[in-house]
Amino acid sequence: MLLLQNDILEMVARGEPLAATAEALCVRVEALLPGVACSILTVDENDCLHPLAAPGLPQAYSAAFDGLPIGSDVGSCGAAIFLKQAVEATDIATDPRWAPYAYLPLAIGLRACWSTPIIGRDGRVLGAFAFYFRQPRAHTCGAKQTDGEAPWALLLIDLDNLKTVNDTFGHRAGDCLIRAAADRIQQAARPHRTFRLGGDEFAVLIEGRAADTPVEVAESILGQLTTPVDCDGHLAAPRATIGCATAAAGAVTEDVRQNADFALYHAKETRRGGVIAYTPDLGGAMSRRLTAIRDVGIALQEDRIDAHYQPVVRLDTGEIVGLEALFRVVTPSGEVIPAGDYFDATTDIYTATRLTHRMLDIVARDVRAWLDQGIWFQHVGVNVSSADFQAGDLHELIRQAFAREDVPLHHI
Repeated sequence: MLLLQNDILEMVARGEPLAATAEALCVRVEALLPGVACSILTVDENDCLHPLAAPGLPQAYSAAFDGLPIGSDVGSCGAAIFLKQAVEATDIATDPRWAPYAYLPLAIGLRACWSTPIIGRDGRVLGAFAFYFRQPRAHTCGAKQTDGEAPWALLLIDLDNLKTVNDTFGHRAGDCLIRAAADRIQQAARPHRTFRLGGDEFAVLIEGRAADTPVEVAESILGQLTTPVDCDGHLAAPRATIGCATAAAGAVTEDVRQNADFALYHAKETRRGGVIAYTPDLGGAMSRRLTAIRDVGIALQEDRIDAHYQPVVRLDTGEIVGLEALFRVVTPSGEVIPAGDYFDATTDIYTATRLTHRMLDIVARDVRAWLDQGIWFQHVGVNVSSADFQAGDLHELIRQAFAREDVPLHHI
């Protein structure tokens, strides 16, 4: 889920159309939760509903809600927006909130729905996000705690090279890789249960004594995946990264899943092809990193990145020979936050390269202004990341940014 969250945040930061981002979110969630249909609706200034994305639902179904006023009896979404709280209809056929419209979902085999309002930073409700299910759902409040006293552990496994195989050899080879990986994961994990979560992600539920040593099970799985397999006439070895989390008796299932997600995300960033077990320190670090990436992404989108300059001084003469440009985030209220508070965001490849692009534009503009005012200086230094070098076009980016402002390159 963390990988999904980061992908969606990147789409938002890139300024992708809202409808495309919403549809991508629904498609990815439906892949993670087979059998679930997702829907996103917006609400206008007249408190009327409008479908935004529902790739897993018939178009006619979504159109039936277009223009309906919100209310406590306008299905789960209409009620969630009206009440400003999550609404769960465990059985649409008998839920009074669905009474006027129950025939619509029931006609296409939808029996339950959970919806939560989408609330903006100003507290205004912008719409609703919904999950539809094909079977009535039991109330889950009493089922959040795990049953029994025995500990258990969860492995989340993500295939690292599925996209490469798909792009290089075609989707038939990719499907073959998934089947081979599934078989090997299941064999290595026995007697523990293996699940495919959708796409290229798997889960293994470890119970009994092995729950105390989930890393050993994970390493056994990685060992099974190393042998190449014939994928539609091409040899390829499944490569995977694993995150794991252990739950004591009475643990909250959702928390264990999130912890394993944290571990998987961190493993893909720092130990791709290996395994990392969750620790409380890791969870806090990952939360801070994702928050920093999100905040900087929004600041880039809203043009709230600024450059502050510190002098570069010769120690022997005290002469200022240059300047170093440092990025700052300006909050919506005007507060200037130093770069150190957002260092974690610079470890994200996409965010780091976008920051470099923005800083080059700002510095080139400022240097042009100084030259026009006759302010003397030698050069300005701009910090870059390893990701900028990996892209292979850093020199061209610098050249273009300074050429747009007609600034000689010797000033950088």
